[in-house]
Amino acid sequence: AGEAGGRRRDDAEWMTASAIETLTYAPSRSWIRAGCGDLGRLYVEILGCDGLPNLDRGVNRNDKTDAFVDLLFEDALVSTDVVPDCLSPRYLPWTRRAFVLSISHPTSPLLLGVHDWDASPLNSHDPVGRVTVGLETLAPDTEYVLHYNLYDTAITPDRERHGTVTLRLSLEWDHPPKKIFRASIERPRRFYVNVQEKKNYKSAYYTIEGGKDVYRYSMDTIWTQVDELYEIGYALFDMYDAAVHVFMWRGHLKISLPRRPWPLGGKGGATTTTTTTQLELPLHSMLAFAAGILLVERPQMFPAVFALG
Repeated sequence: AGEAGGRRRDDAEWMTASAIETLTYAPSRSWIRAGCGDLGRLYVEILGCDGLPNLDRGVNRNDKTDAFVDLLFEDALVSTDVVPDCLSPRYLPWTRRAFVLSISHPTSPLLLGVHDWDASPLNSHDPVGRVTVGLETLAPDTEYVLHYNLYDTAITPDRERHGTVTLRLSLEWDHPPKKIFRASIERPRRFYVNVQEKKNYKSAYYTIEGGKDVYRYSMDTIWTQVDELYEIGYALFDMYDAAVHVFMWRGHLKISLPRRPWPLGGKGGATTTTTTTQLELPLHSMLAFAAGILLVERPQMFPAVFALG
C-alpha cells in the first residue's frame, strides 16, 4: 500500500501496510459537493486501487505511476488527490477522495477514470483504465464497498485488465419512490461539462469514451461491430430455443421415480430388485401455463408475475 498525499501525509509515512489498509476505511474528513440535480445525492468515496500498471518507467526504479481518479457524473467532474509513485495507492480520510454528487436522473451512470499524473503542461495525463458504475440496482440508504476491474474500453472484446479500483458509495433520495420511478422513465437530458485545460479535457474524454475510438473507421472497429452482431444472434437463438421449449411443453427437469420391486429366483432364495423410471418434467411450461391463468383472472398482478419470471 502506498502513502497518500494531503495535509497529513507525514502521519501515514511510517505506517505499516496493514495500518494504512485499516485507516483507508475510516470515515472521510471532508466532502466536496458537485452537480445541480434535485432528486437526491450520491455519496462516493474512492478508497484505493490495486495492481495498476507502471506508466513511469525510467532510470529511477522508484519512479512509478502517480495515480489519481476522475469522477464524471451528469454535469459534475471531480478528481481525487494524486498518490505519487505507487501501483496500489490508498486515499486516506483526510485526502480529497469523498464527493457528494447531486442526481437529476435516476439512471445516470457514474464514470470513473484512473490516470497517471503528468506535471508537464505539454504532456497529457496517461490513462490507466476506466469503469462505468450503474446505479439502477443500488438500494437507497445502504452503504456499499465495491471493487471494479479497470479496462481500456467497455466495448472491444478480448480486453485486458489494468488493475482494480475500490470505492464506497451510498444513495439518498429526496422524493418518494413514485416520483423517482416517474423520473426514471423520462428521457435523460444532455449534460455539458467544461474544463479549463486541454489535458483535463483529454482525461475527461477518456473517462467517457475509453482509449479506443469506436467511431473511427478501421478494421478493428468493423470486426468489433461484427462480433457484437454475432452476440446478438446468439442471444436471439437462445430466446427462440427457450420459447420452443415453453410452448411445446418439452421436458427439462429430470426426476427419478422408484418402481415396484420384482422378485428374482436363485439358489440362495428369493431376492428382489428395485428399478427406477426417469421422467423429464416441463417445469417452465407448467409455470408459464399457471401464470397465464392467473393473469387472465387477475391482470393487476402482471408486475408481480413479470418480476417472478
